[in-house]
Amino acid sequence: MDAAVERLQDLQRSDGGWPYEPGQATSFSEPTCWTLMALHSLGLLTGATASSGCSFLKSLQLPDGGFCTGTINREANWSTALSVWCLSILNQEQAAAKSGERWLLEFTGYHWQKPKNSPLGHDTSIQGWPWLRECHSWVEPTSYAIHALRSRGITQHPRLSEARRMIADRCLPGGGWNYGNTMVLGNELRPFPSTTATALIALHGDKQRFEQTVARSLAYLDDTLPRLRTPWALGWTRLALRCLATESAVEAEPEGLDEQIAGCLVQQLKPGARLRVHELAISLLATCPFRRLPFIVAVEENAKKVDAV
Repeated sequence: MDAAVERLQDLQRSDGGWPYEPGQATSFSEPTCWTLMALHSLGLLTGATASSGCSFLKSLQLPDGGFCTGTINREANWSTALSVWCLSILNQEQAAAKSGERWLLEFTGYHWQKPKNSPLGHDTSIQGWPWLRECHSWVEPTSYAIHALRSRGITQHPRLSEARRMIADRCLPGGGWNYGNTMVLGNELRPFPSTTATALIALHGDKQRFEQTVARSLAYLDDTLPRLRTPWALGWTRLALRCLATESAVEAEPEGLDEQIAGCLVQQLKPGARLRVHELAISLLATCPFRRLPFIVAVEENAKKVDAV
């Protein structure tokens, strides 16, 4: 793990951000956010690194409060959620985070009443968050937006309630989540481990409302886990199992999971391997102490704020 942390630290660029891959001449918000949150959760984020990284994120904010993914495409999009979430967890650039919070609450995407003869299986009228303006809601950007708003202390907002309902509606009949569809032309789509994990973590803390959805999707992850080798899928699955362990029938992590994660880290650092910074960061985040995970921090801090009201 030490080598992976050192590699991530070394990849920070002079502008304060991180690229998607070593050698890229441009930094992006996604690898920057995941790296900062991973190092923070591990207790290895220095003040200087946090300050320069968050300054880079702030430089991506547009006048309307939204954030773009990088300096090339200056259009506010789904990365606003990651940036707001990261800045809030690190307690940096709070004015920028507050402005991004307002933008998120107004960012809805495209939704419509589904006609009876629609080939789609899900309810197209339920609002979540899209990747881009004027696009339909999808599972991952909706999950990120939920975490961003939780990290801002927002727990009882209509957008959050509807977003969780949207995620539950997109769950596949057999358990798990595709990127956002369920049935197309009568065919059930295949679930993906990483999308399933992000959805389950977004539903964390609301087990009673979505108990059956959570149960059948956890069963899918449990069945899939032994076959997982890729860093993004394995890392997210481990994170979901940790988060859901406190409110489900999951009592302990499967045996050998630590070895799977360690082996995945080694593979990513091998000479000649195609290293992706955000994937390495997620792999490291999956090794963090349970109580330091950014998902848990957001949920528990929100509970304290609600209790204090």
